[in-house]
Amino acid sequence: MLAACSRVAWPRRGGALPEAQGYADPEALAGLFSRPFAHSIDCGPQPSGSEMAPVRPEFSMSHLVSEAEAFGILQARRAQLVKAAASALAGVVSPDDAAQTAATLLEMMIAAYEGSQAPSSGVEALPRKAFIVFGDNLVPLLKDIVGEPPVGFLSRCVDAYWRSAASVLEPA
Repeated sequence: MLAACSRVAWPRRGGALPEAQGYADPEALAGLFSRPFAHSIDCGPQPSGSEMAPVRPEFSMSHLVSEAEAFGILQARRAQLVKAAASALAGVVSPDDAAQTAATLLEMMIAAYEGSQAPSSGVEALPRKAFIVFGDNLVPLLKDIVGEPPVGFLSRCVDAYWRSAASVLEPA
């Protein structure tokens, strides 16, 4: 029953838990945790089987994704990221050019992530505001596409993007 219910009624003293009252008495605190399952609360019927929402494996917290796996997911879902980024860029560039702009900026970020030179064709012609909007939306976009990627993956992508963007945007 406790596995299906996370709420447990702990023994109380004076209407509040001892640590909430500021007690530092180790014996009082030890008494709280010596019998944690003695006063469990019935949470009622729990959803089972078809009643539960399906969990996609890439969003499950039990499966931690490595940076290499996150990059593979990004590569596989590149079109989805471009589509999502295009909607964010629609106010900066024309809606017809938004997808191409997003694809160009994503390609620039991936090239910098892999340590190679960013493709120069078309990148210099993009408006400065497009670089800013894409960069500001990069982490939410990556989380939407990849799921819960490692923080290291997110930071490497953001660093690679802004490093590459800075090299394109800096005055000659």
